[in-house]
Amino acid sequence: MKQRIVVVSAFSGTGGIGRWLKLALPDLAREFELRVVLKYGASELQHELGGAVAVEQAALQSPARAFGAVPLWRAIRSHRADLVLVHDPFSMLGLCLLRAFGLLRRTPLIVVVHSAASEFAHVAGWKRRVVQTAAALALGPLDCVVAVSHYVATHLQRTPLRRRRMRTLHNGVHSSPGARMERPPVPPLTVAFVGRLSREKGADRLAEVVSRLRDAPIEWHVAGAGALDHGMREALAADVTAGRVQLHGWVRDPAALLRGVHVLIVISRTEGCPFSVLEAHASGTLVLSLRVGGMPEALDDGAAGVLVEDLDAMAAELRRLAAGGLSATAPLRQRAGELMRERYGFDAMIQRYSALIHELVDDAGTRKP
Repeated sequence: MKQRIVVVSAFSGTGGIGRWLKLALPDLAREFELRVVLKYGASELQHELGGAVAVEQAALQSPARAFGAVPLWRAIRSHRADLVLVHDPFSMLGLCLLRAFGLLRRTPLIVVVHSAASEFAHVAGWKRRVVQTAAALALGPLDCVVAVSHYVATHLQRTPLRRRRMRTLHNGVHSSPGARMERPPVPPLTVAFVGRLSREKGADRLAEVVSRLRDAPIEWHVAGAGALDHGMREALAADVTAGRVQLHGWVRDPAALLRGVHVLIVISRTEGCPFSVLEAHASGTLVLSLRVGGMPEALDDGAAGVLVEDLDAMAAELRRLAAGGLSATAPLRQRAGELMRERYGFDAMIQRYSALIHELVDDAGTRKP
């Protein structure tokens, strides 16, 4: 009989957690009976997954509704869950309340942490410390905290979660030999920005980068949606009219876009293990990134992509690539393909999560009276 898992998440349809859910859940559903509880986006995810997984919505981050504790309890009880897999400590506050009332003590929890958000001002401070402390108090010997990169794991060692069992399970994406396609010759250099349009992802910096390179033979592609969508469209309006920038909005398959461009830029203020970078690795697309968060790890300290210190250096590197320097980056792109096989393969990611689930469920079974 399949083990039964309840997956809990706020769900950001345009972010890394949403990408994880859409990629991983169909494969996990072949091995486990899944039920998903989201803060929002339940109908969208249900449409993506079809009928293989039941998806429902609950007020997971509303104090007035006890952070969704009641619907979570109902979902876990009715599904007879062997384990709960929750994305981000903010989404597990309802589970913290249930644990405080003595419930779910024998049901193991996996808490997946996707970023070191303390680097970014609007999510740092007392709120995050309170949430991390509540999560650490709620977690016990049956549970496990998962970091999606070694960088995130190092960050967590400076939080209350450091006292709990912890594993690093890297994100992974699909890859195939046909994905690493030849691009049209340069010029123009085709450059993509792919991600949530937020300050965290540096969307407010994009117009500045584009403006510095208006005289260079560069064609820009922007894919994503988010809070800064309107402001970014206004800032780039002249470049769109001139044909220098194409705005794609939210795209269902970012990998398809990346297979057609030369360079992916990362101008984020913080990163954990971004799916867009892994998809660029799988596609043979060069990654040019600010040296921030987990990007040195994702680019093998510069052996699998180009790391720069600031926007001035990024603009200079793009100008060099547009002037014919792209051919010299072949060894970087080759190393990126090797990283996909060594660390970021999709099947390996699913196997790692499957092994951890079985380990925790088996451990919980041996500890039950």
